[in-house]
Amino acid sequence: MTTIRSSLVAKLAFAVVFLILLPSTLLTIYWYERDRAAAIDVEMRHIQSYSKNVANEIDSFLLGQRDIARYGAVSQELRGFLRKQGDPGTMLEFNAWLTYWSKISDHIGEVFVLDLKGNCVAATDASFVGKDYSLRPYFQDAIRGLDHVSDWTIGITSRKAGVYPSSPIKVSNSTIGGIIVIKLNLAPIDAIILRSQGLGVQTFLVNREGVLLAHYDPTLRYATLDDLSAKESDWIRQTRQFADLPQKSLGLKSLRQDIGHSRPGETLMSQEYNFGGDRKVAALTGLQANAWVVGVTSPLSVIESRGKQRFSAVAPMIVLVILFTLLASFYLIRFVVRPLNELLQKTRLLSAGDYSVEAQAIGTDEVSQLAKTFNNMARTIRLHTDELEHRVAQRTAELEKAVLEIKQLSITDALTGCFNRHHMNEQLAREIERSKRYGRALSILMCDIDHFKRVNDTWGHPAGDEVLRLVSAALRDNLRHGSDWVARFGGEEFLIVFPETSLEDASVLGEKLRMRIEDLVINLDQQVLHVTASFGLACLRPGDGDNTLEVLLARADAMLYLAKRGGRNRLAIDSSDGKEQLTSPSTNT
Repeated sequence: MTTIRSSLVAKLAFAVVFLILLPSTLLTIYWYERDRAAAIDVEMRHIQSYSKNVANEIDSFLLGQRDIARYGAVSQELRGFLRKQGDPGTMLEFNAWLTYWSKISDHIGEVFVLDLKGNCVAATDASFVGKDYSLRPYFQDAIRGLDHVSDWTIGITSRKAGVYPSSPIKVSNSTIGGIIVIKLNLAPIDAIILRSQGLGVQTFLVNREGVLLAHYDPTLRYATLDDLSAKESDWIRQTRQFADLPQKSLGLKSLRQDIGHSRPGETLMSQEYNFGGDRKVAALTGLQANAWVVGVTSPLSVIESRGKQRFSAVAPMIVLVILFTLLASFYLIRFVVRPLNELLQKTRLLSAGDYSVEAQAIGTDEVSQLAKTFNNMARTIRLHTDELEHRVAQRTAELEKAVLEIKQLSITDALTGCFNRHHMNEQLAREIERSKRYGRALSILMCDIDHFKRVNDTWGHPAGDEVLRLVSAALRDNLRHGSDWVARFGGEEFLIVFPETSLEDASVLGEKLRMRIEDLVINLDQQVLHVTASFGLACLRPGDGDNTLEVLLARADAMLYLAKRGGRNRLAIDSSDGKEQLTSPSTNT
């Protein structure tokens, strides 16, 4: 008795402490995390708003300058100069006109005109004249009639960075006579990026390849967020976008991936990433003028410090909760343990199978009500034990049946009753492994109903479904029982698998299936419809190291294509010697 009482006291004391102290502690943690989350949300909204504002500023700048290029391209003076570009005196006037026209905007660095081969024929900077710029995207787009705002690019001649809007110059309604290109100074963009230094955030500008074009730390300009792919590196090298500057990788793979998911005009939050010893997040906004992304970043340590300040305010509450828990524990142990101890003994007898046991129930308090409930429970258990056992057995049998039905539905195509594509892949992969392990033959036959689209277009989709059901039934009914199986490959295509079957035997079986489908009589709206099918047969080649599921399916599909191309209603065979064979349909086709 003493042992039981001591154990119950210890457990009850632990339960009371656990049930009161733990929820209180969790509530404290919840308050802390809520304030931390609120602080993070405020900061996130701040950097998201700032990122969108910066993107709008840069967009406005770029689109405005692109419109200047469009305006220049339609100038009558510019068209006239192009028509007379062989005249040296005219070319001097051409250059002078470009110099005068470039003053239309303070942000224009240079203006130059390219001929149809990409050679500079006139420019505000004489060193540009005669240079070949045909490799530049701004020429390649404009010569195709497109207005272009190039990526951030280092000039071939000037060796200085700039952005190059370009526009085709049409000397007639449909004839392009040259290309006008404007080189924009980047000082306005740099000023927008560096302005964030005094606002408590950090801003950068990056292109879709992950190359940093502008950064709050100028030493990181032209570094990459992560390693460039070979294709991206080749593109930069071929177009000389960044001249011969090496692109150093910062190893920020997750941030590079988030950049790839950004959309023009939309802002998203990046995953947490580590940079410079800090955990950071960034708000990423895609530009609408070209494929750049504005990023505004903030260290998580700054954000989280605001939430931590709340912890000191809730610490006294934790102490009060502990004291209250101790007092409640002493009270409950004294007034609840004794009646619960007796109920515990009765419960052990009940658990041993003595359903006649009854607990003493005197009074109206909760423990007495618990004892009365215990007595009722013992009687109920005695009455319903046999019935429960019967029901459990019955439900178990029903459940096993339902599981079998669900398993069958999961591997079966609902329309045709054949295996579905997913089960086909799993089953065929096992057949291939078994064939290679034991050196046994394996053949597969791909079937496609000829002119099935014509059936749908003429008779309607319900008729097409009926054709699929009848053709699949004909395939299943004419397979060898216990070994061969058929699956719906997709649409009007089926795949028949012949385990441990050589190519010669499989070709006989395939021809038999072709004839069965040819002999089908399908009644639709009191009219008779005949269909045919084309077949492609392939066999697992022993010793071939490329015997994979994909290769085997591709060979069967190639044979199916050969049968279609050969006139349909045929069986094309991929022979073991690599020669293709194509059977002819029967004479009654």
